[in-house]
Amino acid sequence: QHTVRVTQGSLPHPDALPASYDLALANISAKVVSEIAPDLARCVRPNGHIIASGILLENKHVVEQALTNAGAAIQDTIIDADWVTLTATVPKA
Repeated sequence: QHTVRVTQGSLPHPDALPASYDLALANISAKVVSEIAPDLARCVRPNGHIIASGILLENKHVVEQALTNAGAAIQDTIIDADWVTLTATVPKA
């Protein structure tokens, strides 16, 4: 509570235990975000958030589908020219 813990690295990661973070951020390619979507969703607490950025507009739907398949619900899409940021929430079980 009231503690910020930042962990940098690739998923899976030994510090990314199930439901251990309120927020997971991935700023990398659509391919990598799609591949690690299950790990992102798994390490976020219920009602936690995922921010995925660095996604080219042409690949937006692939990442949306991967996050949705991993159990996350897309909340917002921010488009800036050819770049996309997606925010998603991991619902309560």
